[in-house]
Amino acid sequence: MFDIVEETGSEASLTPKTIVYVIVHGDPEADDEGLSSLGEDQVFELSRSRVMSGITRIYSSSNKACLETAGALRRSFEAPVEVKDCLDGFGFQIKEQPVSDIADMLEAYWDEGYTPEEGKSLEESRIRISDCVNGIAAKHSSDSIAVVVPPILSALLLSLVRGGEPRIEEWVMMGYCSCTTYQYSDTGWELVMPPDNSFLSERTAVKNKLPDGVLKLLGILEVKEKD
Repeated sequence: MFDIVEETGSEASLTPKTIVYVIVHGDPEADDEGLSSLGEDQVFELSRSRVMSGITRIYSSSNKACLETAGALRRSFEAPVEVKDCLDGFGFQIKEQPVSDIADMLEAYWDEGYTPEEGKSLEESRIRISDCVNGIAAKHSSDSIAVVVPPILSALLLSLVRGGEPRIEEWVMMGYCSCTTYQYSDTGWELVMPPDNSFLSERTAVKNKLPDGVLKLLGILEVKEKD
């Protein structure tokens, strides 16, 4: 699905490249009610940071928080926004239930053979995001574009480009309003900058939205961020 390349010499200089900024939406309200006030502040800080430049087009999931994030970036970069259903997440919801049930559900989603009753499996979502971003990037030779997605799709895309199986830790630790920078050409994808939201004055991540005790049951140790 993805080719990881390292180019050198004249071949590298002659191959047209596209810069793709993959943006996770800002801190959300519960139940897809859009951005929280903190999320709005995060998107403002993102638009004023130097992690992105020269964006000519913005693609967004239909997720409300993604749409609001894309709308704010549109105003800052004066770039049109196109909504793509293939950028939507795969639809699991964390409802009010015992913490142990939530941990079991999350572990099940990262089981390679698991197929949910509703929504898409992890592997189906990997294939979908792969096809989607390949199609988007191929239309923008030598451009810089932004793609606004839910955290799970940012984590899946990162695993595709790096190689290897997706890890639940990458999703849990994915920061809201983080920006991952990739370089795309007809020979493949390269990771330029891993997910970064260090420019934010107040950082949050998926882990902050999970009920207390879930990380411990999943066997995930929290890593304290350095100031």
